[in-house]
Amino acid sequence: MSQTSSSLVGLNVGGSIFLTSRDTLSKDPESMLAHMFSEALPAAYRDKDGNFVIDRDGGTFKYILNYLRDGSCVLPLTYHTRAELLREADYYQVKHIICIQSMCSLAACLPRR
Repeated sequence: MSQTSSSLVGLNVGGSIFLTSRDTLSKDPESMLAHMFSEALPAAYRDKDGNFVIDRDGGTFKYILNYLRDGSCVLPLTYHTRAELLREADYYQVKHIICIQSMCSLAACLPRR
């Protein structure tokens, strides 16, 4: 898969820099990211290096971006990080991650046999 430089997008999420494509950001058409990058954003949303600025947690964003890249969601081990991921998935409106998190939480509550 070849990508032209115009399809690549630099993101500055909470100070963490990510490089991805508009296609990746649009994989979940109902997500906030798909809506954000479906049209040109004003220059005010860019940092000094030209990256789009999103004022959210960059450490948790990697889970969101990896899900959009390949459809898999490797959940973090700690409860705290999972809770952060759920909050960020809700913010970005990535519904599938919210469902995965909910199922895992539900499974953790079920009695073991």
